[in-house]
Amino acid sequence: MTINYFRHKLLKMFRKLHLFKREGVSVMRQVVHIIRKNDIEKGIIQTLKLELDYELATLFDAMNSQDEKLINDTKERLKEIYQQLEGLNALN
Repeated sequence: MTINYFRHKLLKMFRKLHLFKREGVSVMRQVVHIIRKNDIEKGIIQTLKLELDYELATLFDAMNSQDEKLINDTKERLKEIYQQLEGLNALN
């Protein structure tokens, strides 16, 4: 066996390692991206649930004062919040 043969084998092995390293970095980036996206969605869901509580309290007050315009506006906002939560699969 010649030196060129071993050199060729070593270069081939290093290329595979380098390619694997690239793929590993790419996979790590995707994992980090998914984790960040999940954290952002959790924050959005928490905010929407707070808005939902606020709008329900507003609806309660509007119903007690018999303010039809505020009742209708609040119901519309509650529908929007419901649709957003449904889109995020947060209604479990």
